[in-house]
Amino acid sequence: MKKSLSFLFSFLVLSSYIFALHGISLSQVKFFNAGGTSPARNQRQYSIQFLKNDARYIWCELEVKNHLYNIQDQTHTVLWKYFNSDNTLRGQVSSEFAIKKEWTYSYISHGWGWEKPGNWPVGNYRVELWVSQEKFAESFFSIQNHGTIEVKRPYDIELEFVKLFEGNYDTKPDDNTPYTTTFYKSSTRYISFLVGAKNLLYNIQDQKPLVVGYYYREDGSFVGKASINIDVPYTWKHADFWCGWGWDKPGNWQVGRYRLDVYFGNYKVSETKFSVVY
Repeated sequence: MKKSLSFLFSFLVLSSYIFALHGISLSQVKFFNAGGTSPARNQRQYSIQFLKNDARYIWCELEVKNHLYNIQDQTHTVLWKYFNSDNTLRGQVSSEFAIKKEWTYSYISHGWGWEKPGNWPVGNYRVELWVSQEKFAESFFSIQNHGTIEVKRPYDIELEFVKLFEGNYDTKPDDNTPYTTTFYKSSTRYISFLVGAKNLLYNIQDQKPLVVGYYYREDGSFVGKASINIDVPYTWKHADFWCGWGWDKPGNWQVGRYRLDVYFGNYKVSETKFSVVY
């Protein structure tokens, strides 16, 4: 039975569930507030929290990696579905997404809302992104009555390293753990990752970052997802996060090349290649 290994996982508003399509894979999803016309990309202020008195159209920007780079152009239909906190549909918009073969990454954005501010009810919202009639990604934002809105930075941690290791569902890495990027099909169960990060809020305040790992095959197709969400006390200069994805019994991984994308919230911070061999 497949399992997603997760230590002390809890749902956060800034959570993202990714599904991959052949030809493209998710790079990141971001939100910004604007009118009916989108501002230039370098003028957008990204956030997941918006004030009711300021919120007009909440735009959702999708950035993807092109796995058909220098091979062929591709076109997809993107559908954005905006849901209320009770899962009722609030609104939806769609657009054609043309990706030229010479682009390594590409992005598209669309918004839903009102030209005048003040119409969004206070609460949490979910946006599903569908690409060519397949669910591709999901992310969240909130509308607030008051308070200070933090822009851009998802968490105050800074990536230091990513290491991969094999083990059971609950294997904890230590000084004797053999790290590798080559795994054997006959003996591999969970392929786990250890993420080391610098705590940028050292001696300032506690935080609880969400670290997510997405596993892809070489062709960009989605394999699995593992998440960890733990408290980082202000007394820690550094923090380690580990979790993994796989099976309780060995032999289920397909031979081939894979990619692990690590996200802090829904911001991609690293990409690590590994392989499964006979």
